[in-house]
Amino acid sequence: MGMKRFLMIILSFIFLGGAVTGSALLLSGCQYEQTESGDSQDGVLDDNQNNEGNTGESTDEATDGTSDGEIDNENPDEDDETETKAVTHNFYVIAQFRTSSSSYSDASTSTSSPSRAISLRWYDSNGTISWGGTRTVNSGASNTSGDGYIYASYLHYTYDGWIRQGRYVMIAPYSYSGYTCVGMTTSSSWTNTSYTTENTSTRYFNGSLYSSKPSTSESVTGSVYVKFRKIYDIDFHVWTSVNTYDSSAYTDRDALAGVGFSTPSSVPDFDGYTFIGWSTTQNDTTPTYAPGEELPDSLISVGRTFYACYERDPYVLTINYYSRNASNTINLGISSNRGTVSSSSISLNGSATVTADGTSTHTITISKSGSNSGSYYYYIGTSSSATTVDTYTYSWSPTSDRTISIYVVQRYTITYNGNGSTSGSTSTTYKRHGTNATIASNGFSRTGHTFQGWATSLSGSVRYDPGDSYSTNANETLYAVWEADTLTNRYYYRNTSGSRVSTTQTFNYGQSFTFLSDSSISNEYTANGWSLMLWATNSTTTNEGYPVGEEASSSLTTSGRTFYAISARSVSITYNTGGGSSVSSTTGSQWWNQYGNRYSNPTMTISSTRPTRSGYTFKGWATSSGSSTVRYDPGDSYTFSRTYSQSASVTLYAVWEKSTFDVTLTVNFIRN
Repeated sequence: MGMKRFLMIILSFIFLGGAVTGSALLLSGCQYEQTESGDSQDGVLDDNQNNEGNTGESTDEATDGTSDGEIDNENPDEDDETETKAVTHNFYVIAQFRTSSSSYSDASTSTSSPSRAISLRWYDSNGTISWGGTRTVNSGASNTSGDGYIYASYLHYTYDGWIRQGRYVMIAPYSYSGYTCVGMTTSSSWTNTSYTTENTSTRYFNGSLYSSKPSTSESVTGSVYVKFRKIYDIDFHVWTSVNTYDSSAYTDRDALAGVGFSTPSSVPDFDGYTFIGWSTTQNDTTPTYAPGEELPDSLISVGRTFYACYERDPYVLTINYYSRNASNTINLGISSNRGTVSSSSISLNGSATVTADGTSTHTITISKSGSNSGSYYYYIGTSSSATTVDTYTYSWSPTSDRTISIYVVQRYTITYNGNGSTSGSTSTTYKRHGTNATIASNGFSRTGHTFQGWATSLSGSVRYDPGDSYSTNANETLYAVWEADTLTNRYYYRNTSGSRVSTTQTFNYGQSFTFLSDSSISNEYTANGWSLMLWATNSTTTNEGYPVGEEASSSLTTSGRTFYAISARSVSITYNTGGGSSVSSTTGSQWWNQYGNRYSNPTMTISSTRPTRSGYTFKGWATSSGSSTVRYDPGDSYTFSRTYSQSASVTLYAVWEKSTFDVTLTVNFIRN
């Protein structure tokens, strides 16, 4: 062996030793021919060949289990010239893995706990798999012939010999738990953006299917980096019913170390709820992460479960509008103190919705609106027998979707007029279109009158009695019909015999009447000088009363009364002088009121005139003729007694005493 060859062997070992220490440096050479790289590379190749049997044929035998002759026999019809001695392909396969956004490293060299698995194969164009020749410069790595795998941090791979047209080299990742291959490149850099997603397809190196014979000048040298990323299991749980999560309801996703990872932007629909984001806490109503939000590496660097957060869809109140026997069509106005109203006005057979704003009570106001709304009143409510007029208020606490039906019934009004009533009232009767109403009982009263029924005009006759049915579909005003009460006056007076008697007089309330006169009661007051002067309601004994035969004032027409006759007569004192000079009579008036037989006995002053009579002296007045007992002196008071039958004139009699004289008798004698 010459010195040159010895040096080449030494360099080869140096080179291989560098590979064991993890160096990715590769010197490439050419078999049989010296390449541009120089003789030193040629020496390496020679050593490699010696280690493999020093011939391309032995290499094929070691790898394929075939000889050159067998290779020729694969295509016996093919001319030997079509088989070209291929160049040797020398390269390192280095597994790189990333566990975070910034950290990556080459694979471990440990065989007891290998970090990466790489499968190296080569294919014929017809799909036949043949194991390629392998050489490892890492004592910790192993290789297996056939369809197998190699655990390695890196390995030196060489194949040479006769290469058929269409045969090419393949490098593929072998399945390794917790990691996935994301690409392959001849650069150790991770900047290639294509190495961000999982890719389990076969990786080809020098790998198009040749359409022509490989060139003998073609070679591959350097390092091939197979890129792996750590797989993190990320679970996404979504609801299948209220507050019930199901991990199978959404496909879980793997996150790759160092690759931006976003939460799913949408999840399957769930009735009544809206997806709003993700949280790491089950049944959380406030999401931590938005749909489609990119998550940092620090968050996904461990397996993690995310739970879909839902927001309950707003509950909806649906209002349907129906009519019940309304002759005039109106619209309904819809408003609410909370939530969103889809329409502020709906027409007959239409609908509107109120979308809830939270769960607090919503007060929905439904009222008549539109051009016809002012002409009539309407019952509005959730049943056809609604009693609320014109404006209906509905309280809704949103705990579920709800539908209500609003019915509108035209309402007619029967109002009642007291028609002169003095007190009381009668409540309005309301009538539904198409149904009968009952006429109300009278609540009015009128002094001195009795209710007779209801008329349709102020002066009309009775048309309806209380309790009657009213069927007309129209508004109506009914008027009370009154009949004046019959009142009775009672009159007390004295008859000619002096007994107190009475008679009655009837009249209608409010109608005038005439006080009775003496002629209307048979002149019974003419006896003993009494005359009917007045009628009184009290004990008045003077002429303070109501004149007989006159029309009573309106103040006396509202009730029956009792009247008492006030009788009057002129009384006098006459003087019987018994032959003396005359004395003028003394006169006065006497009153009698039948109210409790009250009377007035006038006191008169006896005349002061003293009568004269020749030969007599006036002594005074006696009350009877021939009496010598003086009862009254001139100027005394005389009171008439309380006797209805007493004469109206009293006579006083003069009492005389014969006069006595002292007589001096002078006798003159005449002498004859």
